Amino acid sequence: MTSETRTPRRTVRGIVAAVVVGALATVPALIASPAYAAAGDFTSYSASGAWVWNVGLGPGGNPWYTNQNAAGTGGNIGYVDVTTGIAHDYLTPLYYSMTGITEGPDGNMWFIALGNTPGHTGTFLDQFDVTTHVVTQYLVPTAGGIDNVVSAAGKLWITEGVGNAIASFDPSTTDWNEYTTPAADPDGLTLAPDGILWYAMYNAQKVGSIDPNNPSTSAAIATGQPANQGSNSLTTTPDGKIWVAEINDQRIDSYDPSTSSWTTGSSLGLDVFNVTTGPDGNVWYSTYAANGVGKLDVTTGTHTNYTDSAGGTQWMTGIVAASDGNIWTGAYLGKNLVRFELPHAATITTASLPGGKVNLSYSQTLAATGTGPITFAVTAGALPAGLVLDPATGVISGTPTTIETASFTITATGADGASDTAFTIAIGASLAATGTDITVPTILAGLLLLVGAGLLLLRRRRLLPQS
Repeated sequence: MTSETRTPRRTVRGIVAAVVVGALATVPALIASPAYAAAGDFTSYSASGAWVWNVGLGPGGNPWYTNQNAAGTGGNIGYVDVTTGIAHDYLTPLYYSMTGITEGPDGNMWFIALGNTPGHTGTFLDQFDVTTHVVTQYLVPTAGGIDNVVSAAGKLWITEGVGNAIASFDPSTTDWNEYTTPAADPDGLTLAPDGILWYAMYNAQKVGSIDPNNPSTSAAIATGQPANQGSNSLTTTPDGKIWVAEINDQRIDSYDPSTSSWTTGSSLGLDVFNVTTGPDGNVWYSTYAANGVGKLDVTTGTHTNYTDSAGGTQWMTGIVAASDGNIWTGAYLGKNLVRFELPHAATITTASLPGGKVNLSYSQTLAATGTGPITFAVTAGALPAGLVLDPATGVISGTPTTIETASFTITATGADGASDTAFTIAIGASLAATGTDITVPTILAGLLLLVGAGLLLLRRRRLLPQS
């Protein structure tokens, strides 16, 4: 890898600063349950007629999308709440051909769009306020060939394919800065675990990097990439490797910055539109005309393709791993946001268990998520004496017989795997021999009875005739 110094090509402040275009309509609709489906299932959520193009993460780790509707028809952005299964859609009548979308440093959504109405003509980076649903537009200095937006170091970063540059936008100052790339047509943008931005160059057979905290003096280009056609998307895995999708050569190559070495991927047998890193640490990709998604195992190099059996031509586009632990992709012609279910090991969601008391009945139910049926078992330690666990229902019940603090592990097992959770139950000794709980409320009740009786006696004494 060679290093070189780059200086901003130009800096612009306040171009079309904060032009509010009005509140947008929202069309919420319950499309599907957020409960886990069987691993490998596809679930579609309507995008209200939008030709879904890109997918990014928003607040709460929910998947958001943009569309590619034609000029004059207006566009849409939207998202699915992964906790409720409700799809939300917002009409953006002043814009069309939206591409990249991401959550910005201000907690709002930012997306790229073209405008074609008076006062809104050009390529814009738009802020969508997630509370007020108002859009504010900022004109991009160099229009054309902009597909990506990433948040890093308190700024929004985009690729300018036509301008051969990476540009940053500071929401706090509305300043733009452009940094010339060493090769033509930058496309694809991802933030590595170490905070470095990496980008692909579509026709240059290279990838480059830029430090968002020091962009004018820190830059690098990775040379020696295997001959390819169409480096249009890339992602980074936890080990720091860069994975580059070659849409025309139908493969995914990897680059290791620590050794400056490339590994050529095997043919996937289909077009790779976009890539992301899944919760399993593997690279997941959308397969465009093949109507599905695929997984590249980063350890073995093997790949598995999954096809959506919904029928028709979907054309999968943007792809992202959401906070529900699943893979989400856009269906361009299907006009849907699609969830692909990953295997979910059964997981106990009960955070802790309350204490109990000797000779007083005890009952608590463990809650769990995962593909059922789910069973429960004590796999380490032991429950307090007198308590038992129902393996089918997850109910811990019985009457404690011993003063103790018991620590134990319960394993929940489902169709897609198992997980362990450690618990502690403290059994105390605040019971009388009769089993009546001598607690503060009981004592207070007794005192109140005594006070009442005393007041009654005083009242009776006042009513007696005086001698």
